[in-house]
Formats: sequence, C-alpha cells, structure tokens
Amino acid sequence: MNNVDRNEPNNLSIEQKELSNRLYWSIWLRLGIVTILIGGAALAHVHKSTFHIAPWLSPLIILLILFYFISFLELILLKKWRQHHTIAYIATAWDVLFVSALVIATGGIDSIYTFFYLFVAIEGGFLLSKRGALVFASASAILYGLIVDIQFYRIAPFIIPVSESAHSFKDVLLNLITYITSTFIVGVLSAYLSSSLLKAQSALSIKSTDLKQLANLHSIIINSIDSGLITLDANNEINTINPAALRITGYKIDDMIGKNINEVMPGIQLNTTSSKRNELSFERKDNTVIQIGYNSSTLLDDTGKPIGTVIIFQDLTEMKKIEARLKRADILATAGRLAASVAHEIRNPLASISGAVQLLIEDLKGKEEFNKPLELIFREVDRINNLVTEFLYMAKPVTNIENGVKLKPLIEEVFESISKRGDYNPFIKLETTVEDDIVIKADKLKLKQVLLNLTLNALHAIKEKGIIHIGCVIKDRKAIITVEDNGEGMTEDEIKLSLEPFWTKNPGGTGLGLPVVQSIIEQHNGVLNIKSEKNKGTIVTIQLPL
Repeated sequence: MNNVDRNEPNNLSIEQKELSNRLYWSIWLRLGIVTILIGGAALAHVHKSTFHIAPWLSPLIILLILFYFISFLELILLKKWRQHHTIAYIATAWDVLFVSALVIATGGIDSIYTFFYLFVAIEGGFLLSKRGALVFASASAILYGLIVDIQFYRIAPFIIPVSESAHSFKDVLLNLITYITSTFIVGVLSAYLSSSLLKAQSALSIKSTDLKQLANLHSIIINSIDSGLITLDANNEINTINPAALRITGYKIDDMIGKNINEVMPGIQLNTTSSKRNELSFERKDNTVIQIGYNSSTLLDDTGKPIGTVIIFQDLTEMKKIEARLKRADILATAGRLAASVAHEIRNPLASISGAVQLLIEDLKGKEEFNKPLELIFREVDRINNLVTEFLYMAKPVTNIENGVKLKPLIEEVFESISKRGDYNPFIKLETTVEDDIVIKADKLKLKQVLLNLTLNALHAIKEKGIIHIGCVIKDRKAIITVEDNGEGMTEDEIKLSLEPFWTKNPGGTGLGLPVVQSIIEQHNGVLNIKSEKNKGTIVTIQLPL
C-alpha cells in the first residue's frame, strides 16, 4: 500500500503507520460514498424550476453537512494526534450514529440506506480487526433493532414516523435477523481479511527492509573495495562500474557506461572459463600508461543463465616497480657480497700488476713501442680497481647517518673534484641554487658518492657546451634534491636499463654508477626518480626523509 505523507513521526510502528493510512483512506472513501449516494439522491429531488428543496430533504442535507464537518475534524485529528486507535474508534462510532440517523430520516425499516450498516461493520473490521468488527457490528445490530422496534410498536412516532407499508411481525423479525446476521458475517470477514492483509504487509515490510539492507550492504562493499569492478551485459557493454574502477582508469562514469569494454580497455581478453590472472597495459584518461591485472567471470541470474560478465582488476604499476626494485636490489646485493668476499684477492694482484707496470714504464723510458701497451695495462688495472670499489659501495651498508649534514658544502666538494678531472670539459657549467642553511639527514660520505656519480653521468651526457645544475627544496618533511643536465638524454628503455648493473653508454664507465646511487638512496629510505627526454636532457630527483 502506498504511504501518504501526512508529516507522521518516523518512529511509528508498522501497525501504527498502516492504521494511519487506512484511517486516511477510509475517511475519504466514506466522503465519496456518502456524497454520491446521499448527495445524488438529494439533488435528484430538488425542484429544478423553483430550486425549492422538498421538506423531507432538509434532514438529509443537515446530516450531509454534519458528516462533512465531522470527517474534516477527523482528518485534522489524524494529522495532529498520534492516538490512531482512539481516532478509529471515534470515527467508527460516529459512522454508526450517522447511519442510524440517516435510516431514521429516510423511513426506518423502509429506508434504502440500511445497507450502510454493512459498511460500518466492514470499517470496524478494516480499522480495528476482530474486536472492532464485533463491537461495531453489535452496535449496528442494537441500534437498527431499536429503530425497527420503536417504529413497529409506534413508541415514538414523532421521532420515527410510522411505516407507510404494512409489515407483519414475521417480516420485521426476518428483516432484523437478515441484517444483523449479515452485519456480523461481513464484519468478521472484514476483520479476517484485514488481519491477514496486515500480517502480509508486515511480513512484506520486513522482507523489504531486509532487501534494502542487503542492497545497501552490497553497495557499500562494492563501493569500498580497492579493486576495480565492472559488469558487462550480454553484448559486452558496460552497465556497472564502482568508484575504484573510475579511480584506476581515470575516466568518469559517463565516459564508460554503455560503451563496449574493448573501446575502453583495448586488448582485454574475457576468459571466463579460467581463473588465471591476466595482465594488460592500459592507457588512462590522462594518457598515463599503467599495468592492470584482471580476472573475468560469467555473471549468472538466479536461474543459472548467463547474463553478462564481471571483471575485477587492480593497478599493478606500483607493485611492478617494487618487484623491479627488489630484483635490482637482489642483484646488487649478490654482486656486492661477491665483491666484498673477493675484494682483497682481486686488489692484491692488481696492486702487484700496477706496481710492476710502473717499474716497466720507468725501465723502458725512451722505447716508444712499449709505452702504449703499458699505459693500456695501467688504465685497465685502474678500471678494474674502480669496479671493485663500486661493488664495495653496494656491499657496505649505510651506518653513519647524521642529522645535521649541510648539503651545499658537499655539492661544492663534488664540483671541485669534477673540475679537477682530466676529462672535465670547461665549457660545461657547474651550478647550484642550494641555500646555505639547508641541512638533511644522511650518511655524509655515501651522499657525496651519490652526488658525484650523478654529476659524472651528467658530465658524460653533455658532448660540448652545457649546464649541470643541482637544486634542493624542503617539502612535506622531505628533502627533494635534483640533478639536472641538458645533455643527450635517454629513452624510456634506456632509463630502465640504466638501473641495471654493467649497462653504460660511456665507453670508460663501469655501468655501476646509477645502481650504486639506487642502493644508497634505498638504504636511506629514499626514492630515486629519473625523467629524461632524448636530445633535451635528464632530471634525476632524490627524495630523502628528514
């Protein structure tokens, strides 16, 4: 049943709300019935020529006006007063009195409105269940019996006129038995139907509440999970999408609803027969490419019939980066341990070879044919020694972290070391905008090695003229250090390779400069990020917690 808004309090029980609705509609239904049956009869007897009202119609009109007045009072009570059972008793008692007055006014036993007592019995059962049906069926029977007895025995002809028709005692008794029996039967049936309807509505309301709660829970779960969820219809068109899916894809809901999944996620494979996880490179709305891991399964209705597909997916981009970092860290750790274990065994022979070569160079002075081979041996020995040193940097953990490390003096030391190198190009400008008062938390020597390695990489990336700039800002309790150059730059593939051991574009390099930087920064719980564009330059950003 539709609820009607009458500003009812929200804490009413189901039975109270149902009784309120029934009262509301019964009042308007009574108004309609009375208006049609009594008002229609009254209008039919109005003398149209003179607009003269027949004398016998006056009581009807008075009753009709009174009925309207009482009915509107009941509506006001229903709106203002919460005692709905009391209002129901008052309304039904008034109807019994009104019907009795109407029957008296229209001829008593000869009245055409005696069947209104059946409506009263129905109303009693409808509003007040079995008790109401019995109470008002009894009241109707008693009042109708009194009217008939008074009229038949001519006890008060000035109130109830004597019937114009001759009625025998048998006829009167039969009439009473018929109306009284009918009134009770109709009242009890009405009460039974009303009670059954109320129980059904109560059960339905409980079920409806349960379904709403279940739907709300379902919605909360779908909207709260971090995984993206998309459902497709039989034509693979998107019909449902959760907030996580919108966040991962970067699209708005209007951009996806109704679209074929292959338009939104090109290359996706809907394999509903396997639980195997698939992966997909996906271009977000902002043109960022991310890695997505997804599973798809068939969506079934309650009969087991396929009606579509459900896709659950996650953004694996950060996980992939972490996996790559762990893989690099494992490689570097293995190489570092190896270097640490054999460092002395390698360095001792290298020192012997280096010393012997220097003696040979001294002994063979003036013999030009031996100079180049000996210098080559010396350079390669030095290169192997540098390689072992780089490995040892990776193997040795960061242990001497200080709170008040001044960054600018470190940068100046690095620039001084670079400017004294034999391969330094004086047309490359070294500059910094780091302020004197910036201090950070770091292992001073390891951080200097990081800045040295990054500056050397920038130096080798610039072929002729250029600028190497080191800057630093403090933001969100982090020191953000940038090393920027305008050298030849790198492609995306080269950026990935640059963090792998032994990969280098510098013929004289070891390929361990950036891996060492990565290892040191990670030991400081920092983050290394490289952005580069071919033929435009490179920006390396380091974030260190303060």
